[in-house]
Amino acid sequence: MTEALDLTRHTPEMFPGKSVTLDERDYRIGAHFRAGDQGYAHYLVNETSRLCMHIIQIRTTYLSDPAAALAASKTKEEVTARLRWSLADQPGKARSIPILTAREGHGGSFELHEIGPGLYGERAGDEQLAEANALVDKRDHPEAIAELRRLLDRYPTHTIALNNLTLSYASLGDHSAALQAITQAVDIEPNFALYRGNQICIALNCPSQRFGLNLFQQFRKRYPLVHDFDRDGIDAHLN
Repeated sequence: MTEALDLTRHTPEMFPGKSVTLDERDYRIGAHFRAGDQGYAHYLVNETSRLCMHIIQIRTTYLSDPAAALAASKTKEEVTARLRWSLADQPGKARSIPILTAREGHGGSFELHEIGPGLYGERAGDEQLAEANALVDKRDHPEAIAELRRLLDRYPTHTIALNNLTLSYASLGDHSAALQAITQAVDIEPNFALYRGNQICIALNCPSQRFGLNLFQQFRKRYPLVHDFDRDGIDAHLN
């Protein structure tokens, strides 16, 4: 059984292989790839999907001054959010800066940096994802859906495939199937803002738009500094 991270006693060389629990999902701390004055950065792998969609960064002062470590992470979260907001009017610019959240738990605090597109084992499924993306570029969504379904037959918890499936279903106007796919992705990976944002957008195109509004309100509580989906929230309130 994987040992849970304990920031009150574990030293940096002990981080790899430890487990982290976020929103009832278990993650495994992967290889260390960077260390600096801002902390120790590791890949974080979702144990259900086997995908790496996050980097965990633990401040160097986590043992000597845990309060200062948390305060520094919260400051960085705010600065990152302001930078993303300043680029919001430039298409694609804001999303080029990963969403960062300061999290408390496991006896201390750490930063969660959202990344993509993720890794599934030894890159299994990449060829099928690439083929499906090529089909989407040709606007052949029915064939893209078929390709993604074949991938999901092999890897049913592949959240990237589920998210892409969502977008193809939505392009065909099948918002019910799209909502089912993206909800499954969120259930597997509840800590990735893009999945939750896409779920809001899809829900607002379904008959029960109240559900979309509820999802937006949950998103604002979870990510109070992230404004990527505010326009969708405004639409939800107006509707």
